[in-house]
Amino acid sequence: MLQASHAPPVLLITPGMMTALKRQKALSYLAQGYVFVSETGHPIDLNNFRSRVWEPALKKAELKYRYPYQARHSFATKSIREGRDPLWIANQMGTSLEMLFKHYAVYFRRKGSQQSEHKPARIRNRSSR
Repeated sequence: MLQASHAPPVLLITPGMMTALKRQKALSYLAQGYVFVSETGHPIDLNNFRSRVWEPALKKAELKYRYPYQARHSFATKSIREGRDPLWIANQMGTSLEMLFKHYAVYFRRKGSQQSEHKPARIRNRSSR
């Protein structure tokens, strides 16, 4: 059985993301011990984040509501569609290959299946007229 490593994952991020994270860390981490904090310097409250940031962002993007955690599912399915290496996907998500395949095997099957990409043509039986 494959197991997730307990070592911190090595995440792939863009240079712009790294710059933004370093700036944010310099502003908040040294003072509060967290990288992302509220305006008052406290850890972010998830319910407050959902109502003040997440929901307005989804509304502005004209997207149906989904929980923030579901962005994880979007990442996984998009990575599979792009043909990324399953081990890379699992590492980025901080999970094991076993869990990745347990939850996303159907997406890997769809990717390789010709039938899922094209609907079969309907053939009319002429003798039944």
